[in-house]
Formats: sequence, structure tokens, C-alpha cells
Amino acid sequence: MKNYFLYIWYISAKDIKVELQRKELLLLTIIFSFTCVVIFNISIDVSRDSYIRVLPGILWVTIFFTSVLGLNRFLSRERDSGNFEALLLLPISRDILFLGKVTTLFLFMIILEILIFPIFTIIFNLNIIHTSIILVAVLATLGISVIGTIIGSMTSNTGVRETLLPILLFPLIFPMLLAAIEVTSSVLRGETWTEYNKWIQLLAVIDIMFSIVCSFLFTYVMKDY
Repeated sequence: MKNYFLYIWYISAKDIKVELQRKELLLLTIIFSFTCVVIFNISIDVSRDSYIRVLPGILWVTIFFTSVLGLNRFLSRERDSGNFEALLLLPISRDILFLGKVTTLFLFMIILEILIFPIFTIIFNLNIIHTSIILVAVLATLGISVIGTIIGSMTSNTGVRETLLPILLFPLIFPMLLAAIEVTSSVLRGETWTEYNKWIQLLAVIDIMFSIVCSFLFTYVMKDY
């Protein structure tokens, strides 16, 4: 069991090291997310009460499109460089490879959200840094990472992967985005934990379900490699 998690970390650490050396993907997604926030802020001229209604949707739509951009570039680079095929030759189970990629994407998105949240707070003058929102961000990010990895792996060899990925990804993660938006809205309205904890429970159930299903599916999809 110790070696199992160690292999997962080795795969993730390799990806993180490569990204820290290049910095291309992180810089690209940071610039993209910042541009989205600024454009939304310029386009929307509403009161503080209206901000509370529209800000959660803006926040999670920005995170979704940024994650799609990052996932597309990350998996495409893996395929084009041949790193992915090389990893498939290692004498390890496919679920270790899958969880390693999920860990990389999860950590990447968490870093991105750490940067996005303060930017939203400053630009929109609304404090979204709250324990419940952070918990939702972690759960939603995990779900997006799991589903994004399996969908990205299935579409990375196609000629229309940049278009196909968001089309397939959005319907699957829509319940998670909805739950994240609802919790964020509830927190900004000052509601109590008991009024929105059902959405957090839904996120946790979705994460567990998709983690199990996608792990087995990845093994099946990659069995011919």
C-alpha cells in the first residue's frame, strides 16, 4: 500500500517538476482567468446585492473554462512529447497512472484557485474566502480533476480534442458546478451551514462515485496501449 501511494506521487511529482521548469501552462491559465475576471467586472454594472446573485456563477464559470484550457494543454503536451506512452510502459497498474494524473491536475487547479479567489475578492469587493467555499472548492476541484483526466485521455488522440473536451466534460460536471454555485451564493447571503450542507454532501458523493468509476474506466480504455 505504501508503494502504491508512492508511485502515484512519483508520477505527479514528475509532471509538477516539468511544469515548474516550463511555467507555460501556469502563466497561460493565470492570464486567462485574470482576463475573464476583468472583463466580467467591466461588463457588469450592478449593485452589491446583484453581485451576490451573479458573482458565484462568474467565479465557477471562470474556473471551469480555465480548467478546460489547462487540461487541454497539459494532456496534449503529454501525448505530443510521448511521455504518456512512456508511462504506459511502466510495470505499474493503470489506476496508479490515472490517480497520478488526477493528483497533478488537482494540485494545479488548487494553485490556480488560490490566486483567483483573492483577485475576485479585490476586484468585486466581496469576501469569498470562507471555510465552506474553500471546502466546496476542494471537493469540486477533485471531481473536475477526476472526470477531466478520463475525458481528456479519451479525446487527446482526436483531431478535434480542443472542441470535444468541453462538450463532453460540461454535462458530467454540471451537478458539481451547480452545487458549488449554490453553496457560494448561500455563504454570501449569510445563510447557515444547515441550509446548504446538502450541496456539500452531494459533492462528496459525486466525487466518490466518479473516482471509482473513472479509475476502472481508465484501466479499460488504456488496456490496448
